[in-house]
Amino acid sequence: MSFNEAVSSNCYAEFETEDQFRSAAGEIAKTGRANALAMDEQFASFEMIADFVIERARSSPERMAPSWWGYEAGIASGLIGSFEEAGTFLHGLTDDRVTGRAAPLLALIANPEGFRGKVNDVVAQERTRLKLKALARPAF
Repeated sequence: MSFNEAVSSNCYAEFETEDQFRSAAGEIAKTGRANALAMDEQFASFEMIADFVIERARSSPERMAPSWWGYEAGIASGLIGSFEEAGTFLHGLTDDRVTGRAAPLLALIANPEGFRGKVNDVVAQERTRLKLKALARPAF
């Protein structure tokens, strides 16, 4: 599983001259740094991330709540111990891309250790799929 959030910065520069482009690239880098620092602050802990994805799913457009945002919120809810809410999010999924992923988690709603273990399995599988280094210890 992965969590994706982007900051829109509309950074773009046409190449006209080397000096102009050097200056524009410097501004784009400054904007990127500021955005990265803001995201570091916004998502400084797992609890902050969980709060964000849960609130995003609660207040999302109808098309997103039963899709990836609901899936992420269901997982986050379970990881912070809100299993009733996790069940509500995961049962509410209608997007075929996520309903199959949610089924094994739904089966573990009443088993906090099993739920956490399954999420760790998903994280490990995604890291392998993305060709990322395996974690030394479980993520959750």
